[in-house]
Amino acid sequence: MGADTFIELCSYENNETIKATFDKAVMNAGFENGSGGYTGTIAEKGSFIKVSDKSMWVDEAMAFAKKLINQGDPRIADKWGPAGAIPVCRPYRTIEIMVSGYPNSNWDEVVSKELHLKKGETLIGWNSMMSATSTNSIKSSSLVSKKVLAKVSLPEYGIKETETVNVQVQGHFDSNRDLYTELERAAKNKVAKRSGVTVLKTNLIEKEQKAKVVTTVGTKRSTRYVIGVNGTKGEFEKGFDTLAKAKAKAKELAAEPMGLSDSSPKTYDIEAIVRSGDGSKLFTVSQEVISTSATVEVTFIKGRKEAPETNAWLFFGWASS
Repeated sequence: MGADTFIELCSYENNETIKATFDKAVMNAGFENGSGGYTGTIAEKGSFIKVSDKSMWVDEAMAFAKKLINQGDPRIADKWGPAGAIPVCRPYRTIEIMVSGYPNSNWDEVVSKELHLKKGETLIGWNSMMSATSTNSIKSSSLVSKKVLAKVSLPEYGIKETETVNVQVQGHFDSNRDLYTELERAAKNKVAKRSGVTVLKTNLIEKEQKAKVVTTVGTKRSTRYVIGVNGTKGEFEKGFDTLAKAKAKAKELAAEPMGLSDSSPKTYDIEAIVRSGDGSKLFTVSQEVISTSATVEVTFIKGRKEAPETNAWLFFGWASS
């Protein structure tokens, strides 16, 4: 059985606990993917663990979740273990309220007034969920009550921008993954130094590496005379320290009678193999990386403030598949 990653953004209902939101997400995933198990979704999870107490904007939470998945964070890496949970602030919130007005009222104004919007918030739109009083055959002077679902934008979400920066890191890295991680970290730091900037993601465009030539000399060289049969190469470890000994052995082998399995006469060749005394290479020339320069595309948010509230939860991690 394998494992897949999942990321689920789940709405947070009024006065709903995180467990209720999680249970709802698990149930919905079960309906969509079946209840047979091994779906690779949140349906396989029976618990969760909060990996942040601070509410994040949606894109920040998504980037954080992907980072923890890629790093194999032990809190969420077990496909049988808990899902990760991040409190999220969507750039809008939904509110259910009852409003009252007349059939010919400006209902946008009625809804806005009853919402008691916070500073910087604006009404995006609303939908009537039901009317407590039917408007059919009601006079324009008759009061009408409606239950509405309003969508309100949150302030200070910020402006998204993309910029290309040049960075350089020193030294050698054991893998390209480690190198790319360090280049992206340098690019993030370069942009994040500016006041009021939140980095969302990076993308490596190109890189150029500088290297120096490094030479390694082996230990004192050793010569062995080896015998090959019918064109095959002899082994250094089975060789002789003098040519005379190798010749004598080759003649001894050639003097032996042919066996039942031999279809043709054998030919014995002698060659000299030179190695270092400890078996290492005689001389090695290699490259050693000194530094790496790169162009990195950085996407960031400018003018963003901290997320003011939690109105959703992001669940993520590995699940059996």
